[in-house]
Amino acid sequence: MQYRFKKSTCTLMLVLAASCSTLQAKTPDKPKKPVATAQTNLVVEPEAITALEQMSSYLRTLKTYTVSSQTSLDEELDSGQKIMVDGETTITVQRPDRLHIARKIPEDDIDQQFFYDGKTFTLYGNTNKFYASVPAPATIGELIDIARDRYDIELPLSDLFRWGMDSNDKADILAASHVGTGRS
Repeated sequence: MQYRFKKSTCTLMLVLAASCSTLQAKTPDKPKKPVATAQTNLVVEPEAITALEQMSSYLRTLKTYTVSSQTSLDEELDSGQKIMVDGETTITVQRPDRLHIARKIPEDDIDQQFFYDGKTFTLYGNTNKFYASVPAPATIGELIDIARDRYDIELPLSDLFRWGMDSNDKADILAASHVGTGRS
């Protein structure tokens, strides 16, 4: 079964990810200059938080679902110029112990798949034909922690599994906007 989520919620997740990656600009060998940006006046709109909470509550009720995401992020080149990098991620979940993630970011030569069957976690690189498998814990939540802490792998869209489980989630948000709903 496939479910589509409100554009405002997905946009919020993407804005959060983009904000985290661009908050500290990289300017090698030059002192940082303050730059006036839209992030100067950060606002967290309650409607955006409500949409995020509703999405996470709903996802926790589902045993099986698929989420597809398209992202556009700014990457800073060594020259200081920024380029937009597009990517897509599809996650298929069967709670509590089945997960498949396919992630493609052509500009960065990333074409990966992550497989989890409740016993083994496997990362496969489609481009370079590289793979690695390790024993895995019993649940997706535990897998996310172990992948991050032990192997330094941040699973794409892992916040979908975590949001609402920790009371500090809201405190970590720097900016959130509700831009409306839509269906594609």
